[in-house]
Amino acid sequence: MKKGFTLVELLVVIAIVSLLTTVSVATITSVKQKRQTKVAAEQVKNVLSEAHAYAISPKTDAPTGPVNITIASDQRTIEAKIGGVSVAGPVTVSSGITLTCSANPCFSFKTSDSNTIGQLKSGDGKIFAKKGTGEPYTITVSKLSGNVIITTP
Repeated sequence: MKKGFTLVELLVVIAIVSLLTTVSVATITSVKQKRQTKVAAEQVKNVLSEAHAYAISPKTDAPTGPVNITIASDQRTIEAKIGGVSVAGPVTVSSGITLTCSANPCFSFKTSDSNTIGQLKSGDGKIFAKKGTGEPYTITVSKLSGNVIITTP
């Protein structure tokens, strides 16, 4: 009886190892992509929460008017401003992430009308964070309460 492996047995083992490596690399890449997109969505949520807090807080010697949420032309930077004054952000998400909304400014929070302060003044209250061909995370601001929610794909 011979000791050792035949060439066919070795080739089968190499093929199986190659297949498992390919599958695991693809899975790791997908998980990494989803994680980066989730981190970006959390960053956007933080800016929106900060902007909403500014909109509902009492102000003295501060700019007045709606808090406008804008995405820069690079589609990676989000900022909340009143006029030209930044009140939240700017925050730039990691490379490869794209932020989009239906208009620019994406939407505005009311700051002056006491009955509706903190509510959306304009826009649909949605921003999308996406990386590559993956499903986008949707960051939504409630039209009435101003609460910020992230919806996962």
